[in-house]
Amino acid sequence: MPKERKQRGRRAEKKREEDDQYTEQVNEGYANDEGYDNGYEGQEQTWPDREDLPEGAVYGQAFFGILDVDEEKYFKGIEDILTANNFGDSEERQIFIDNVFEEIKGQELKLATSPTSSKLLEQLLANAPDSALKKFFEALNGHFLELVKHRFASHVCETLFTLCARVVDREVRAPDAQFMAGSDEPVISMENLFLYMCNELQPQIRFLVEDRFASHVLRIVLLVLSGRPPSSNDESSTLRSKKSAKFKSRQMNSFELKTSDGMIRIPRSFRETVRQWIDELVGNASVADVRAVAVNPVGNPVIQLLLEIEAAENIKGENGETLVAKLLYGQDEDHEGGEEERDDYVETLLRDAVGSHLLECIVRTVKPDMVPKLYKTYFKGRLAKLSQHAIANFVAQRVIERLETEKLVNEVAHEIMPLFDKLLKTSRTGVIKAVLEACAKQNVETEEVVNKLIEAMGCDRKKPADILPTMFKMESKELQKEARKEEKEQEKIRKRKEAAAKGEEWAIKKEAEAKDDEEIKRTSSRSKLSKTGAFLAISVVQLPGDVGHFIVDSVLAQPRATILDWAVDAVASPVLEACLKRPTLNAVTKRRLLNHLDGKIVELACDAAGSHVVDACLNATMGLQNYRESIAAEFLAKAEEVRGHFYGRHAWRNWKMDLCKNKKAAWIATLRSEDNRRESTVKLPEPVTITPVVEDTLKKEKRKRSKEGEEPADEIDNLFAAAEQKTSKKAKRS
Repeated sequence: MPKERKQRGRRAEKKREEDDQYTEQVNEGYANDEGYDNGYEGQEQTWPDREDLPEGAVYGQAFFGILDVDEEKYFKGIEDILTANNFGDSEERQIFIDNVFEEIKGQELKLATSPTSSKLLEQLLANAPDSALKKFFEALNGHFLELVKHRFASHVCETLFTLCARVVDREVRAPDAQFMAGSDEPVISMENLFLYMCNELQPQIRFLVEDRFASHVLRIVLLVLSGRPPSSNDESSTLRSKKSAKFKSRQMNSFELKTSDGMIRIPRSFRETVRQWIDELVGNASVADVRAVAVNPVGNPVIQLLLEIEAAENIKGENGETLVAKLLYGQDEDHEGGEEERDDYVETLLRDAVGSHLLECIVRTVKPDMVPKLYKTYFKGRLAKLSQHAIANFVAQRVIERLETEKLVNEVAHEIMPLFDKLLKTSRTGVIKAVLEACAKQNVETEEVVNKLIEAMGCDRKKPADILPTMFKMESKELQKEARKEEKEQEKIRKRKEAAAKGEEWAIKKEAEAKDDEEIKRTSSRSKLSKTGAFLAISVVQLPGDVGHFIVDSVLAQPRATILDWAVDAVASPVLEACLKRPTLNAVTKRRLLNHLDGKIVELACDAAGSHVVDACLNATMGLQNYRESIAAEFLAKAEEVRGHFYGRHAWRNWKMDLCKNKKAAWIATLRSEDNRRESTVKLPEPVTITPVVEDTLKKEKRKRSKEGEEPADEIDNLFAAAEQKTSKKAKRS
């Protein structure tokens, strides 16, 4: 058996102390359940000394056995077959998966706790029918308390509970369809299985919230119980980290549950269970306990999720206590009336890297009448300082976004406008965006805020050509970090090439696999533009009304070569895309933007960044059929080149060019129907009022006619006169 790799130094010693402390907590949890029987081989769950552990076991975690060499090879072969996916049809694949489930019967616990086979189990479960999921669920019954705290089995439980949401939704929609025809075996609904598991976890739920593995599983369970489908593509911190979300979406993207309203159908018993869980976690816990969990990196996302469920379901404890009241006011009931004093705990949350996420969630979920109270207590007169803080500025953004009175928005705008130059230097553009959105929503000082922003960038509104290039040159920490990263990559490639030239095998192998020519081209052509400036430009363009039109004017003021360079730039192309998708653009502005891209559509479609700009042209050509047909003609002229390129195929598909090539009339009708549907969802701008210049012109024309002795014609008077003539003619005839 290979020896454990040991590290020296203070950090390694601190990590060992944390692991020992965690193991002691686990042992204490099991010590509380005297004589707890795990049901596996009739043995009690006891922890031997580290020296007496069986091979493959992890100290402090459940152990159900280890796979031998032959079994590992067998399951590795199954994983390779599933990954290759060389089946004749879906039926053949399903038969193979059913046979694998028959093979693993009786070894579910051993496979779930295996570091290699647990991944295979997740793949199998993602493609398993409902009956196989239920049988697997039954095999784990009685062991969930151990599995959710296991390093590898907890991931299997996450996948299993996520798939349970799909089965429960189907059972509620079609209650009779769950019974198998011609089977003598009793059918257990997924509702009962899930509730049985919840009852098993409920006594230990307050300890599981802060467990580094079980906490993630609890979030999935809470989502299912509240009727919200867990998504593997969800990168929100309440469910999983960004790294975990990317891995889940890459490994298992076939079991996403999509519904029209974004919710799953759940039975009434689930709502009762989630109320019991919230009462167990919140109602029976003291204020100190709840606040301690809220600043714990592991328990904080669970508290955020409970806040969202409490706000959505309007859940209160038996005595009227709420989670928000315990966190904000340090008491069970909501604070009503009177002057509110600042709480030291909330002040700590404002500047805490973990607690600030919780405070953002509170601001996002509380009732609208509570937001002004929070603003007056913690933010009024302090926004200038908090908006520049590295952590507190995110909470300030959420508060500004939820202000709904003209007076408060005006007050915030005048407090933050003088700081625009400092906020730009420190890359706090989210605060500027929040102020702009709030002003545009309440129609408060929008013109003044925009002028102040342009002034803070050191530009002149009368010279629009300088605005966007200045935004793309904003210095930011992110840009400096990207530059350092690029230098490291170039140095890494250079060393590998030198090693390959000396004949070193590892370097030659890497050279063959990495395709260095493409890698060098990709890293050398990385955008040198500021992402911070681009983010701010996109935010301004997407604002309602005419607030962000100066960004479009800045694009049009650039030479054609610059616009085409921006169209293939990873940072600048989203700005062009946002301009083309702007719903308030008039036909003249659309034509001017599209003219710059004329003749370069195929070149852009075959580029990673440019293909998104070509897709945005589909929105911009709404109502401009001649431009739409011109772009289609460019596609058809080089159809083989476009369809043979990876990004070109996507643009070809989005423009529905196969339909255009075969049935042009149907293509035109299809795009028009999509335009009508898209137009119905866009809020129309307010009617344009007559400008003073036009009004003065009309008055002068009226005075001129009156001097000449002619009265200006009135359309309404003419209509009434024509109607009187018709009635008089009819009267004469009669």
